[in-house]
Amino acid sequence: SNMISTVSPTYAKEIQYEYAGYELAPLIRARKDSLLGILNGVDTVRWDPDTDKAIAQTFNAYSVTEKRLENKRNLQYRSSLPIQDDTMLVGVISRLTWQKGFDLAVPAMRSLLEKANVQFVILGTGDPDIEHAIHLLEDDYPDHIRAYLEFDAALSRQIYAGSDLFLMPSHFEPCGMGQMLAMRYGALPLVRETGGLADTVVNYDGGAADGGTGFVFAEESQQAVLGTLEWALETYTERPQAWRRMQRRAMLSDFGWDASARQYRQLYQQAMHKRKEPAQ
Repeated sequence: SNMISTVSPTYAKEIQYEYAGYELAPLIRARKDSLLGILNGVDTVRWDPDTDKAIAQTFNAYSVTEKRLENKRNLQYRSSLPIQDDTMLVGVISRLTWQKGFDLAVPAMRSLLEKANVQFVILGTGDPDIEHAIHLLEDDYPDHIRAYLEFDAALSRQIYAGSDLFLMPSHFEPCGMGQMLAMRYGALPLVRETGGLADTVVNYDGGAADGGTGFVFAEESQQAVLGTLEWALETYTERPQAWRRMQRRAMLSDFGWDASARQYRQLYQQAMHKRKEPAQ
């Protein structure tokens, strides 16, 4: 091939090493000057909280404070969870697998529930062992967790619109779409620093410069997931104004296809140029 592309800049770097590129890593390193990582985009017409008929209350970045809460209440009600405005609600829409980080996340969720008033709504299917562990969590904390071990497109939209935090602790993630959709709907993502997650989520700076669109951790450990969940909970509880500013920044982030399309056009032009170059 004249050029090589993948779905995020960070993943393009990661696959040059054996932990992500496996046996192809040496070849990819040798071709690194022909490698380009281009983020996937989001269909901003199809995924628009201001017009989405599948959610309880439409809203946008400028009405999020006044209108979005109705979606949280609706999600709590349909999930048979106590309707509590001040309780942080964490959403999950994912395959429940090792790759997606739920071998680490489920034990971290249990540790958090042992000491904090938090709610989780989970949508997805996956490894039987992880599904079983989630069922046990539901049994032990029926007022705090609801798991839908299936896929429901309409419910997924309500989870994006009603969650305060969106959990995506992947071991690896070439691009990922959930974190971008969550931000578009005002749910702040909590992600591991890998692949497209690293390229799309700006880590909260603790108020130093009032920056960030989510919460990011690097270490692949249960303790790292738990610590970041605790950090998000502290921010949600103790710094609500900072949380709301992050929500607005996240919703105003541009994850449409225009920028990606321009990069793909440049990629094709580079490939055509290389094709015309004389063989060495």
